[in-house]
Amino acid sequence: MRSKTPRIETNRLALRAYSPEDASNLSRLAGDFDVAKMTSSVPHPYPRLSAEGYIMLTEAGRALGKDMPFAIELPGEGLIGAAGFHARGEREWEFGYWVGKPFWGKGFATEAARALLAWWDESMKVRCLSAARFVDNPASGRVLEKVGFKPNGEVKERFSLARLAKIPSVEYVRCAESGAGGI
Repeated sequence: MRSKTPRIETNRLALRAYSPEDASNLSRLAGDFDVAKMTSSVPHPYPRLSAEGYIMLTEAGRALGKDMPFAIELPGEGLIGAAGFHARGEREWEFGYWVGKPFWGKGFATEAARALLAWWDESMKVRCLSAARFVDNPASGRVLEKVGFKPNGEVKERFSLARLAKIPSVEYVRCAESGAGGI
């Protein structure tokens, strides 16, 4: 699944590969404890040097076919969030996203997720995706359900790096219609 990151544009956003210039916004926005605590892998605090390292690691993961990260860009603001896909095995992929707190409640997460999932359905040969959200993040569940994910009935413990703890997580699945996106 190695590929170059396409640039996907919506009415208000651009979804694109990370650039080194994103490190400052990545550190500031993702490092906000209210954002970081709702992710598995974002630390708190999140120094700029760590954000620069993350950008390099995800680009290396892309080259290996393990990650498909996208920066969510709002023109005039730069990076306001991120979304993408992470390989969880040979044919299993997980979708995830975050949006910076100043941009919550404006529909950016749903808009970005819809565009990325439409691209995924057209471009990739993996029909089903998983996703998860911590039980104390119902807003994320609403976004996931708006874009076609359904809870699979499982609640699992997932580690939150910002909280340094395992947190109960609601698991989701989304499968493309037959014929969309391949198998």
